[in-house]
Amino acid sequence: MKGVLPMGQIGSQGLFVAILIALLSTEIYRFISNRNLVIRMPEGVPPAVAKSFLALVPGFCVLAVVLALRLLVEATPFGDINTMITDLVGIPMSHIGGSLPGMIVSVILIGILWTLGLHGDTIVLVFIRPVWLTNMSENLAAFQNGLPIPHIITQQFYDLWIAPGGTGALLGLVIFMLIRSRQRADETAG
Repeated sequence: MKGVLPMGQIGSQGLFVAILIALLSTEIYRFISNRNLVIRMPEGVPPAVAKSFLALVPGFCVLAVVLALRLLVEATPFGDINTMITDLVGIPMSHIGGSLPGMIVSVILIGILWTLGLHGDTIVLVFIRPVWLTNMSENLAAFQNGLPIPHIITQQFYDLWIAPGGTGALLGLVIFMLIRSRQRADETAG
């Protein structure tokens, strides 16, 4: 369909790019405002009108930078920023996603993103999960043909050994800390 907004990048695929653009826009706006590159109105102008004029120059600067960034990215073979992020970040992540070091790196990235307030699973696993699902299909085909299972790192591996209790299988650590804290409490009380 033509003449409508594309909705394909509104889900989790576009979330990471949206957050980056929001951070960039805020920093540009703050930078311009802190340099006092604003339109000041005379004293007799009502405060609400004066505030709207204060936002004009920083707002236009944000629009200019984002438009320039968009035109720059569209001039590349990527075509758009979502494709660029997918190709530059997603494809390398998918190549390492089927290995144990790749699994460890993805779990660390998920934890870091959660620490930053972002849904780490949604952002990281959108790139790696297809690799794990492909590995699962290959394991199933090998099993059905009586061949050795070729892959250890699959979606089931993540679901059973990494995800219980939160990213990094923290449930065991929480239980251990609970038992250990009760033992220390008993030692000090008795």
